[in-house]
Amino acid sequence: MSNDEEPWQKSPRYTELTVGLETEGCVRPLVSRELSDGTLKFLCLAASLLSPRPTTLIALNEPESSLHPDLLPALAELIVNAAKTSQVWVSTHSTILSESIKALSRAQPIRLQLVNGETIIEQEEDE
Repeated sequence: MSNDEEPWQKSPRYTELTVGLETEGCVRPLVSRELSDGTLKFLCLAASLLSPRPTTLIALNEPESSLHPDLLPALAELIVNAAKTSQVWVSTHSTILSESIKALSRAQPIRLQLVNGETIIEQEEDE
């Protein structure tokens, strides 16, 4: 084996997954190393939320980070659909994502607030 071989050529146990994204205006698919962090993150979130074998619990911690705000309603739709077969917990700082999930599912978000160095559950105005 020469030193200029790829890692997958050196080991029969090495497996590589290649992702290509076809987009209008490009003459060839873009490979994963050419995609933004946000695009890769959205693809990974979509893959886990659309799993044909869903888990009983999906926990998403700030899934909006690195994503363009225009993608958040689509992410909310994926989350709501995944919640039909799995319990889904989402921790987010995004009002857009939270309100999109609420509108699609009628789930009531639990909002936290920092008061005097302590995290408390924010009370609804009508309580």
